[in-house]
Amino acid sequence: MGARAINAIVGTWLFVSAFLWPHTYGETENAWVVGFMAVIMALGGLSGLGWTRFQPIDTTTEPRGVQAFGAGAAVTLALFLGVILVALLRAGRRGRV
Repeated sequence: MGARAINAIVGTWLFVSAFLWPHTYGETENAWVVGFMAVIMALGGLSGLGWTRFQPIDTTTEPRGVQAFGAGAAVTLALFLGVILVALLRAGRRGRV
């Protein structure tokens, strides 16, 4: 219970601080959205709502496409997306995006 209260306090601070100091547009958007969601989830957890609590994912709930191709497809997809992310980050530093 104490951790959820601390999350609500920190989330409130993050939300408010987005508007108190100058930030770039992306930093401001990130701060208020993450702060807002942290407060909502913390208050939901404090009130006893079940959907705000951590739910481990069972392997039987994976999308059917991943199950059809096996675990190798999930690893291949993760590697592919990782390579694309790194390429976009490098291109962004060079000013190509």
